[in-house]
Formats: sequence, C-alpha cells, structure tokens
Amino acid sequence: MCKFDWKVGPRQTATWSSRSTEKFLSIIPSCIYNLSSIVIFEVILNQFQGSLPKNLGNAFPNLEFLSISYNQFTGAIPWSISNATNLAWLQCIENKLTGQVPNLRNLYNLEFFTVSANNLGSGRHGDLSFVSELINATQLTLLEFSYNKFGGAFPTSIFNLSTNLLSLAIGGNYLHGSIPTGLGNLVNLQTLGMENSNFRGSIPTDNGKVSGLGDIELHTNKFSWSIPSSFGNLTLLTTLYMYGNNLIGSIPSSLGECHMLQQLDLSQNSLDGRIPQPLLTGLISLSVSLNLSTNRLNGSLPVEIGKLKGLGQLDISNNMLSGELPSSIGTCQSLELLHLQGNYFNGHIPSSMQELKGIQDIDLYRNNFTGDIPQFLENLNLQHLNLSFNQLWGALPTGGVFENASATSVAGNAGHF
Repeated sequence: MCKFDWKVGPRQTATWSSRSTEKFLSIIPSCIYNLSSIVIFEVILNQFQGSLPKNLGNAFPNLEFLSISYNQFTGAIPWSISNATNLAWLQCIENKLTGQVPNLRNLYNLEFFTVSANNLGSGRHGDLSFVSELINATQLTLLEFSYNKFGGAFPTSIFNLSTNLLSLAIGGNYLHGSIPTGLGNLVNLQTLGMENSNFRGSIPTDNGKVSGLGDIELHTNKFSWSIPSSFGNLTLLTTLYMYGNNLIGSIPSSLGECHMLQQLDLSQNSLDGRIPQPLLTGLISLSVSLNLSTNRLNGSLPVEIGKLKGLGQLDISNNMLSGELPSSIGTCQSLELLHLQGNYFNGHIPSSMQELKGIQDIDLYRNNFTGDIPQFLENLNLQHLNLSFNQLWGALPTGGVFENASATSVAGNAGHF
C-alpha cells in the first residue's frame, strides 16, 4: 500500500510534499509517480535514496516545482525532464547525482535552476552545453551549478541569458581559462560565485557595470593583473572575496566607494603599495572582516583605521608594513581578532588597545615592538595572545590570558620575564 500526504489545490491539481527533520532513510514509493496531476514535488531535508525514474517528466506533465535537495539521490537527472514544459523551479542541491545535465531547451518557463553540490559532469569540455539551452528561459533568475565535476572553459553563452538573472554560482568545478568581457550584460545580477576553480587572466572590468551586485566570490583561482578600479561602482556590494589568486599592483582607492561593504578579503595575493587611506575612510560599514594578509603591502597602518569602529576581524599579517601602530586602533572597539604578525611594526604596543573590550585573539608575532609587555593585556577577554619574537621585556603579567600557558606565547623577546 502506498502511503503519502497529498493535497488538491485550487486548480484540482495534486501536490505531494515531504519535509522532515527526522530524516527518513527510504526510497520514494513508485506509486507516487502515478499521480500525473502533481504540480509540486518536494522531498527536501530527508535521506531519500535511489534514482529518479527515467520517465519523471512524462509522469508529471504538469510539474512546475521540483525540489529534491538535501537527500542521497543517485543516478542522473532524467532526460525526460525536458518534457515537463511548465517547470519553473528545478532544485537538486546536495545529493549524489551523476552524469550530464539533460537538454533544457524546452523549459521556457524555468526561473530557478540549482544543482549545486552533486557529482554532475565529467570534468571535460562539453559538460556545460546545457547553459546555451537556457537562453529560451527568458524568466531565469537563478542559475547555480557550483561544486560538481563540470569541466571546460567558461561558457560565454551565460552572457546571453535572461537579464532577469539575479544569482550565478559556478564555482568549485573544473572550469578553466580566462573570463571574457560580457558579464556586464547581466545587468540585474546580485550574486556572483566563481570561486575554487582554475580561472586565470585578468578580472573583467565590466563587472563594474552590474551596479546591483552585492556578493562577489572570485577567491581561490589564478586571476592575475590588478584589481579593476571599476569595482568602486558597486555601491551595493556587501561581500568581496578575491583571496588566493595572483593579483598584483596596488589596492584601488575606489573600493572605498563601496559604502555597504561588510567583508573584504584580498589576502594571499601579490598586492603591493600602501593601504589606501580612502579605503579605510570609505568603508566604515565593514563589520565582519578586513583581510589583507599575505601580500607585499608596505608603509604604515593609516591612522584612519580607527574609522572602522564596527569591524570584527582585522588581519594584515605577513606583509611588509612598518612604523608604529596608530593609537586610533583603540577606537575599533568591536574587534575580536587582530592579526599583525610577520611585519616590521615597531615602537610600544599602544595603551589605547586597552579599550578593545571584546578582543579575543591578538597576534603580534615577528615584529619589532619594544618596551614592557602592557599590564592591561591581562584585563582583556583574550583567548589567544602571541607576542613572540619582538623586542619586549619587563615583568610578565600574571592574570587573565597569562594564566593559561598554552594560550600565550612570549618566546624570542628581550627577556626579564
């Protein structure tokens, strides 16, 4: 006997839906596929196994919404899905699907297509032929096929997709090559994810034309050349990740125009020059993190750092920064993490740092700080403190983080501890 919950909608069409926090480990009963009037088929957040029937698109000719995300489905997406011409939503996130994406040319009504976190594709050229077939889906707003096994070059047919596209997520595949100009055609794009791939060459400057972009993730690729100054046009940007590339040149001051930016990570590149003052004065919105670590930045830390009063994490470690820390660092009272290690900072540790009441992690390893180890450090809410390999001396505080030897390091200093 086939047991299931179903409802008859206002158009006398059936809906079958199963959402569960109990995570059923089962196979969907085959009799479900006899309900030809199903419009919505939703079985997310379970542990359903097995493959989808090859005749799925024929069994559900009226299907508009298909969501099987967060299960353990295997096998291919049925090629018959192309016959479900009313389909608007195809969501298969985080399963174990394999094979190629079927022909999508007939899915004119498709609005959401997301198959991320599966094993789709072969890692070879031709895996993304389905993208060009989506040109017919004039209402497409979401295209996500990240973290699969798709191979080949960047599909330029993406540039011809619906201008209604809001989200494009293609990272975590075996894609390679350069990104030609054309992303500027997607004028309504809000999220762009191309991370963890093998893209190389320069970052297209026409990204700056997509004024609605709020989230850009280009990290962990092989992009080179400089950061386009046109990124400063993206005034709605909240997240910009470009770490783990081969970017060179200076940090463009124009990024300071991104007044809504909350997270900026340019670490693990070969950026040089000074930290631009306009970057700090313009990005007072930074509330999560500013990470410029592991580059070739030089000069001093601008006094304008004190403008970032809401910043949670500051990491400028492993550069060639020098000079004394500005006392304005003490006005960054939301800081929880401060990593300055691997630079050439000198002078005393500023007394203003005693105002960092929420700080949990300070790393000053391998700099040239001098003077006594400040007593106020024992009064902070520190969970980790690394002062090793500087020129510090004097009596070692005994309270707070200093009570935990495994949380504190002072090795390689002048001594008298």
